[in-house]
Amino acid sequence: MALYLKTSEPEKVMQAFKASVGDIDQPHDGARWLRPKDSEYITHADPEWAYKSWVLPSVRQGALLFNIIRPEDRYVSVKAYAAYHAELVGTLMDAGLAQPLDIKMSSRCADGDLNA
Repeated sequence: MALYLKTSEPEKVMQAFKASVGDIDQPHDGARWLRPKDSEYITHADPEWAYKSWVLPSVRQGALLFNIIRPEDRYVSVKAYAAYHAELVGTLMDAGLAQPLDIKMSSRCADGDLNA
């Protein structure tokens, strides 16, 4: 289940998104996502959802892609997918971007997702 954000300024949008990501060992106030040091993967900052899945954000030509990556020890539940997608959309909406958001989400595993 991937989330795609079509945008004419993917680098700018990614920088705005990264402001919501805190260090997993020392999260800042308002961090909605947490990242371990030396990792591209992020997890939900809410203790209820943290570590239930990982997200791999990437910049594509004209888009951002957020892939779901399962933890090594379990599959990602449908509820966790929903929580992660909702938080991604909320984070992007709160980023203060002037342009409208053109978001698409897959309801099944997509290229780049790891849940098998």
